Amino acid sequence: MAPDAQDWTLKFIGLARTAKSKLAPMQQDLEVIYAKLGLSAQTSYGSSYSRDAVYRHLRDALRSHLRNTDGGWGRRNLEKIRRDLLMRHAFEDAPLEPALPLLDCIIDSIDAGDHLPSMDDVSKWQPALQLAAEANAFGYPSHIEDVVRECVRESNVGRAARFVRERGAQVTVRDAMVHVPATNIERLALELLHGIRVLGGLGFIENLFGMIREKFDESQGRYHIAPFVGPSPRPRQPSIPFGYLLNLAVRAVDMPAMGLDPIASRVLFKHLLSLGTQLVAIYDAERYSVWEAFFHSPNSIVRFLQRLTVSSSALAFTQMRPADVGRHLRGLLGWFSDDEARQRCGFAFSTAFRVAEAIICLVGSRRGPTVIRKSELTRNLPEVDDDELVAILTTFSHPSGTANAEFLLPNDAVSQTFSKKPLIRVGAGVSTSLILDVSWCTPAFYECLSQALRDVGVKESDAKIGKAAEDFLVTELNLHGIATARGKYHVAGVDGEVDVAAPSPEQIVLLEVKKKPLTRKAQSGRDVDLLRDLAKSVLAAQVQLGRHQILLYRHPALSLTADDHSHYSLERNDRGVERVAVAVSEYGTLQDRQVAHALLLAVSNASFSATDDSDRKDVDELNSLGRELARQHHEISQLSDQIKRDPFFNCWFLSMPQILVLLDEVRSPATLWQTLSKPRHVVTGRLDFYEDIAYLRSLHLRDTHPP
Repeated sequence: MAPDAQDWTLKFIGLARTAKSKLAPMQQDLEVIYAKLGLSAQTSYGSSYSRDAVYRHLRDALRSHLRNTDGGWGRRNLEKIRRDLLMRHAFEDAPLEPALPLLDCIIDSIDAGDHLPSMDDVSKWQPALQLAAEANAFGYPSHIEDVVRECVRESNVGRAARFVRERGAQVTVRDAMVHVPATNIERLALELLHGIRVLGGLGFIENLFGMIREKFDESQGRYHIAPFVGPSPRPRQPSIPFGYLLNLAVRAVDMPAMGLDPIASRVLFKHLLSLGTQLVAIYDAERYSVWEAFFHSPNSIVRFLQRLTVSSSALAFTQMRPADVGRHLRGLLGWFSDDEARQRCGFAFSTAFRVAEAIICLVGSRRGPTVIRKSELTRNLPEVDDDELVAILTTFSHPSGTANAEFLLPNDAVSQTFSKKPLIRVGAGVSTSLILDVSWCTPAFYECLSQALRDVGVKESDAKIGKAAEDFLVTELNLHGIATARGKYHVAGVDGEVDVAAPSPEQIVLLEVKKKPLTRKAQSGRDVDLLRDLAKSVLAAQVQLGRHQILLYRHPALSLTADDHSHYSLERNDRGVERVAVAVSEYGTLQDRQVAHALLLAVSNASFSATDDSDRKDVDELNSLGRELARQHHEISQLSDQIKRDPFFNCWFLSMPQILVLLDEVRSPATLWQTLSKPRHVVTGRLDFYEDIAYLRSLHLRDTHPP
């Protein structure tokens, strides 16, 4: 993103230097100051002079002077200047005084909805800064050192910019963002890749997984590596970008280590961690306060979502519980007949499912890279024809040297091809392969088989997967003791279809399944692709669920007719309604409740525009969904005081693998609602549903099994 033509921070600093308090020398004579300001000291007890009264008067005057002058500015513009000022301080030791105390006084004096003049309007801003200087003389401005200590995000990003500049990059900080020519970033990334090759890609990956081995959750089959983010930023270093470093190391998996001695290897490894961490930190993708997920305007939500997508792929990596791979594959892809699969793909999908499970069994409890030998699979699956096994392993594996061959930058998810297949071949054939970590690679079993359907031209494969996902969800719920209902309805002239309803004594849980994945362009942070994917998944699903909810509130029942012509009367009976959008694939931190809530609020109160005509149709669809969400909320608010108080509080965005983990301890409709309701009122600050569930379960174990 190019910086603004005008450097507003420098403009503000210049104006701030002209603001000197004229009242400060008279602080000890409040009577004179009261007279100058026209303040009355009379109270019911006589005359009284107060510094606080002077301070409040000056702040009120400041706000009155600035507000209701619509120059297109608001409080967020000033907050951006503040972030920029703090980043420049960390980047190049730019002085914070006198600008920062004056800026903080102004920000504290105005409200979020106030309309302000543009910084170009010197006739407005010069008197405003003078008033801020006078107010600060009687207030209690924070110490600069304390402010810097609390602004962890700006300090870390600014220091990262300084780090890469010291390594020869051309760096500027403008508009609270770091700007580096792409060629400079590529040079640093190539330096990082070269260092990984010196250590050997496989050894580097082993070391990374060794660092997080203790964070592995056996019950969920995944690593919990999201940093804790509290309400107040705490001084800490930027997080190690495990996702970025792992994917970059994939390029060097076939490169043997160059034989450094152990001490030199440890020094180089530590250096590469630092280089990778600082390189990712300049993208400003990491969160440092839990409040960053709240209170977003339509203008800020897109940038926030872009940061989250980059952090999901750079700081973390997609995982799935290996134990779920068999039922997951059968549930989503089991509809493809073996005869047709053998004819078109060269192998039966049912056999591929068994091979995937056999690979998981071979890995066992090992973490990090594991060698998979075809001979061992042949021994464990004697009934599988050798040619068929070769065809399956060919589909499951990247040829040596091809995975992530063009991947280089932290935000280049488009070139990140490794996640398309779970294995990497060692040598020319498929006799030996590597699985770099079973939890990391398990999602790719589904990815490569679903891509195989598209490659051979299976008609409507995505629609069939979507329908299979609904059936799979119903099956899993039924296996956990939850009776479900589904089917089409016609009520008051409205036609609709409920994918899945799971009624409990207290609540009706409605689930709407969407096949739409988060594309690699969206993962790279491209705004239109990101909004398009969200529109076709969570937003479209929530609009459909909203229609069902309104009809349940307005009518005694929805009469559902299933595909087998069975009927079910879904009655609300004063129960609440939970709306769960279910994606077949993971969307990372975008599926956190706070993020989904912020998205729904912003989209339902905004209208987006397209700068490129080719994007206009997608943006129009997004706006249409936003208007419908707003209309639905207005209608539902008339029917429920709770929903009026907490818009979209009953809305969720989960993935199919998340549902499988959620159901671990569910045995009845009542326990489904109990399990689902627990994360509603808990904010752990990690934006990770899996970690939230693990945390809540640990609290339950602590209560039921005290030490």
